[in-house]
Amino acid sequence: MKKSLLLCSLLLLTASFSASAQSLPPKREFRGAWIATVINLDWPSSPFLTPAAQRAELVRLLDELQTHHVNAVIFQVRSEADAMYPSTLEP
Repeated sequence: MKKSLLLCSLLLLTASFSASAQSLPPKREFRGAWIATVINLDWPSSPFLTPAAQRAELVRLLDELQTHHVNAVIFQVRSEADAMYPSTLEP
């Protein structure tokens, strides 16, 4: 009986601490977006775009994310065994 009372007390105490911690607003918000490049899911819209058109499309996409107050962008730089940057390791 004493063990179950002690266990219930500990559970209530733990629940009260976790409830009070969750009610505090965060110091910073993470509002992120993932830009998928595999099979042209998000960017580029077509595999046949020129590099200049790809850059312009990416700038438009980033500008749109900025208007939605996104403060982090996770950009997939290695889509299909290739790289979105000059690399000696990937084709």
